[in-house]
Amino acid sequence: MSKLIQDMTEPEVTSLMESFGSAIEETAEDVGCEKPKFLLLVFNDPYSTNYASNILRTEVINILKHTLQQLESKADLLEDYE
Repeated sequence: MSKLIQDMTEPEVTSLMESFGSAIEETAEDVGCEKPKFLLLVFNDPYSTNYASNILRTEVINILKHTLQQLESKADLLEDYE
C-alpha cells in the first residue's frame, strides 16, 4: 500500500530522497552529461516539504531565494498552469 511522504518514517524518507538523488546523477551519467548540481523538492503536502541536493545548504537557500524572485516576477505566466 502506498504512503504519503509525510506518513513515512524518517529512515524511509531518507532512503527515498537518496534514491531520487542517485537517479538524477545516474541518469545524467547515462546520457553523457557532466554530474549536475541539483536541488529536488518532494512533497504531497506543500507544508511538509523534503529536499534532496548535492550542494551546500547555503547554496540551497540562495537558489530558493533566486527561484522565488523569478517565479514572482513571472507570476502572471503561472496562471496558465492552474
